[in-house]
Amino acid sequence: MSISFREVNDIAIIDILHDLDFNDAIQVKDLVESFIRNKQYKVLVNLNSAPLITSRGMGTLITSQVKLKKYGGDLKIFGVRGQNQEVFEVTKLNTIFDIYDEEEDAVLAFSKK
Repeated sequence: MSISFREVNDIAIIDILHDLDFNDAIQVKDLVESFIRNKQYKVLVNLNSAPLITSRGMGTLITSQVKLKKYGGDLKIFGVRGQNQEVFEVTKLNTIFDIYDEEEDAVLAFSKK
C-alpha cells in the first residue's frame, strides 16, 4: 500500500508514499468518501514522497475537493515538488488548490477559515 492516513486535530492527512496513479487514486477517492461519511471535511494531501501524479490522480484530487466543498470543507495540498510542481503550474491547478510547502503551514491554514 502506498498510501497512509493520519489525523492532526480535526484534519485528515493523506500521505502519498509513491506515485499517485490509477490504483492509488481509487484509494484516495475511497478515503475521502469515508471521511465525508464520518463528517470529517478537512483533508490535507501530502505529496512529499510522490514523484509522479497521473491524470487520474489529478482528477481524483479535483473531484475530492469538489465533494468536500459541498460540505463546507476543503482539500489542501503540501509537498509539491519537481515535475509535479510544473504540472500544477502548467495546468493552472495551483490556482484551484491551496498548496503549501510544509505540513505545518497547511494545518495552520485550516484554522484561519
